[in-house]
Amino acid sequence: MEEKEYLEVTAANAFCHAYSALYQVRAAFDHLNLPRKPDVTVCIDGLPQDLEIAHLYRNQDEAMQLKNVCLQPPSGAIIAVKPHATVTPLLTDLVDALTELLTKKSTKSYQSNRPWLVIRNGSPKWQRRDFEIALQRLTIPRVHPFHEIWVIPDLNGMQGLIKLHP
Repeated sequence: MEEKEYLEVTAANAFCHAYSALYQVRAAFDHLNLPRKPDVTVCIDGLPQDLEIAHLYRNQDEAMQLKNVCLQPPSGAIIAVKPHATVTPLLTDLVDALTELLTKKSTKSYQSNRPWLVIRNGSPKWQRRDFEIALQRLTIPRVHPFHEIWVIPDLNGMQGLIKLHP
């Protein structure tokens, strides 16, 4: 399995675990998809749901540190990062990174009915509370292909899920 696929599968599994806990339904990874479709398909209460997976890092240095520690960012995938570590507040960095990622993803199209976007946080600097605060400052593009948008605020989904849209 390639590193991009590994990240997608582990993100899908983290999402399914957190979604199951939130809604008390069965959710499980089903399969990887071809490029014209969202990255993976999961089954939620027996029904297929396509998920586009994105990873969020605070900056490139942090993404590389995580690559060396546990996960490797997928080559060629959309990963929202700032070019270098900055002294701007963490919350500003989070809003900027989310805005950049959502803007890029909003221009995509998929061969799927009602795809969901799942953003997995790869930054140890950002926690669930940071995302909850950032949502108050975040503007989601009005036009995008996603029926729902979710954030996994930690790599393993132990902090639950945050629904960004609708």
